[in-house]
Amino acid sequence: MRITKLLAAAFGAALVGIATAGSAGAIVGGVPADEQYPFMASLQVPDEPRFHCGATLIDDDWLLTAGHCVDSFDAGQLTARIGSPDRTTGGEERRITEKVLHPQYKKEYLAQYDFALLKLDRPVDLPAVRIADAGQVPGKDTRLIGWGRECSEFDCGEVPAFPRQLKQYDAEVGDDAECAKTDGSVDTCVRPPATGDSVCQGDSGGPALIRDAAGRWEQIGITSRFGGTAEEAVCGGEPDIFADPVAVRDWIGQTIGG
Repeated sequence: MRITKLLAAAFGAALVGIATAGSAGAIVGGVPADEQYPFMASLQVPDEPRFHCGATLIDDDWLLTAGHCVDSFDAGQLTARIGSPDRTTGGEERRITEKVLHPQYKKEYLAQYDFALLKLDRPVDLPAVRIADAGQVPGKDTRLIGWGRECSEFDCGEVPAFPRQLKQYDAEVGDDAECAKTDGSVDTCVRPPATGDSVCQGDSGGPALIRDAAGRWEQIGITSRFGGTAEEAVCGGEPDIFADPVAVRDWIGQTIGG
């Protein structure tokens, strides 16, 4: 799963001028998810032939995802499957009725304030993931999950295959200086593990997770964009940038009424 030069959020094609993780596809490397993540959602565009992005259930009728995943779509064009490790079946299916981009979101070259909230057409009876209370220090273990593509090269096929089953890998929070063109006030840098595992095209919008004191998952990031310096981004071997939902907790609460 690696955020590539243009996380071509929607279709896996590089979006000119944006180095986002929409293209951060399937986890490159990693392993099949070995536990349940009932808050994990896959975003679909029914009129398109492929999987779109990840998202997380943060309330019974609201999803959190990356702004660049949904900025070019109307809410009614999107659907979500929530709570299933298989993005094609199971879980709960819902239509999206409202899309709210962060008011400071800017696409341009790099997605800034890369946050979006999606309202479901009706609530789901599944546990939501809690947003962490504070940002994390470098060296903190984090887990990345998603259905992004498994090919490490950015240009590895006109229609890259995305796995049906959810994948995961573990990494560490990095220092801001380890990522290129990151805004430490609203972004979190994640350093690549020695194994080369990475997010990739299709992983955008999915979460970076940590365990709380009771062992429950909390969200500290949203897969956003490539954080390395390579001219042609590939999946694996360089850091990635995750939008930090902790930094916009007030906006999230005001929007969803929490």
